[in-house]
Amino acid sequence: MAPVKPSVYIFDPKSITRTRDRLHLTQKQMSEQLGVPVNTLSRWETGSTTPDANSLAAIHSLALKQGHTPGFFKKSPTAKTPTAQVPKGKANTGDRQHVIVMLDFQNLGVTAQNVHKLTTWIKGEIANRFPAATRTLLKAFVESNQQAAGDELGRLGWRVWKDVGDWDEDIIQRSKADCGKNPNQKALLLVTKDGDFASLAHHLRGKGVLVYVVGPQGTSQKLINSIDKGHWLQLPSSWGNVIMARSLI
Repeated sequence: MAPVKPSVYIFDPKSITRTRDRLHLTQKQMSEQLGVPVNTLSRWETGSTTPDANSLAAIHSLALKQGHTPGFFKKSPTAKTPTAQVPKGKANTGDRQHVIVMLDFQNLGVTAQNVHKLTTWIKGEIANRFPAATRTLLKAFVESNQQAAGDELGRLGWRVWKDVGDWDEDIIQRSKADCGKNPNQKALLLVTKDGDFASLAHHLRGKGVLVYVVGPQGTSQKLINSIDKGHWLQLPSSWGNVIMARSLI
């Protein structure tokens, strides 16, 4: 499993996350199938440790069973270029080429009837605020008792994870993986009211990601304080009028 030219190719930790996404597995589910602790899989995905040849072979076999052939290596950069920091509060939304939406659906209280309005509004804001965007990624995390809403999200173009268990850790890891490459080209919309994501927002902003928080009344003040003024969107208390929510900026 080792690359032919170790001096040219290096292990790509994002390949593990991409493979898990393709298989629609949570970290817990994938670690159980591989027979490794979930924190071991998490360290592989963040690049803090590297899986050995046997572990890579196990992941390769798991992926092949579902018709996916993973690639674990990437070319080593010939030179390291410092990542430019985006001044806080002065980011230009229009030049963002990749928009990622993470929808922490479990506590928002959105009904299946309101899912279409919320999705329409989010897509409209993306089109208006990010004219240079060439790719939009919509990810939603729902509970098993939100089956109807989850099905509707799927029909509307969202990638849906149902009853994933530990939403926070999964959303955090997926957000970091999706925003890790070319962060100055990324915008992340966190649709949640959970204050546990404050450190994620702060971390990604420091990397140059343009972060917005979208949430209902009662959203954690800690989370709101973690982003720039003007990048917090409060949804109305009545979810029947989501599309009339005030602008992202």
